[in-house]
Amino acid sequence: MPIIETYTAHFAPQYPVPILYEDNHLLFALKAPGLLAQEDHSGKADILNILKAYLVEKYHKPGKAWLGLVHRLDQPVGGVMVFAKTSKAASRLSDLIRRQEMEKTYHAVVRGQVEPESALWQDSLSKEPQGGRYVLDPAGRPCSLNYQALGYHELPGVGGLSLLEIQLHTGRAHQIRVQSSVRSWPLAGDRRYGLNDRFDHSLEGPALFASGLAFIHPVRQERIEVWAPIPQTAPWTYFPSALATLMDKPGRLA
Repeated sequence: MPIIETYTAHFAPQYPVPILYEDNHLLFALKAPGLLAQEDHSGKADILNILKAYLVEKYHKPGKAWLGLVHRLDQPVGGVMVFAKTSKAASRLSDLIRRQEMEKTYHAVVRGQVEPESALWQDSLSKEPQGGRYVLDPAGRPCSLNYQALGYHELPGVGGLSLLEIQLHTGRAHQIRVQSSVRSWPLAGDRRYGLNDRFDHSLEGPALFASGLAFIHPVRQERIEVWAPIPQTAPWTYFPSALATLMDKPGRLA
């Protein structure tokens, strides 16, 4: 999916937001790592307010624009997000997510060689963080994902790295980061749940990217898929063959 345009809000010039797809009901955009999904008490920039400013400016709306947030990405994670431009679309998207009918694809680079090459991970995650970290808790919320190992790279002085494609069934906070870490395959660059060593500190953040969303359009009732290119920075660049194969797939990562 090509980038339609890139919008830069005057109040957050450090976070230009690429627009991936837009119609009368939906808006897909690419969130940068470090950008909040939604405003919080910190006063830091968030993609929701940036996109509201984009709608006001583009369509000359008086006052403020309405935009529905139906899902989130952790602050250090970048990737595709979809927003609802109408309350009807917001309600129907939320229902799709509740029924687990929104296909959410992530790519991740983890430490170590993941075995087996594909599997289902099912756990229960604590409802609240403990000391800033979510943990497995039998009384917590169920979380699940499927992964497929796409490549392995041995990096001198660091060790093995594996590239995973992940189909996320639930969307718990920090879910992928916790589920991979407890299995001794923490995300590269994850200073909260990872090894927190020199290599992790050399990266900008967790090597986790929300690369695609697919679902039945809430109004047109047609399947829609929106994908974004995986970052061309380390540690992603250690897997050129695997990433080239992904980019060759029709409709993906254009």
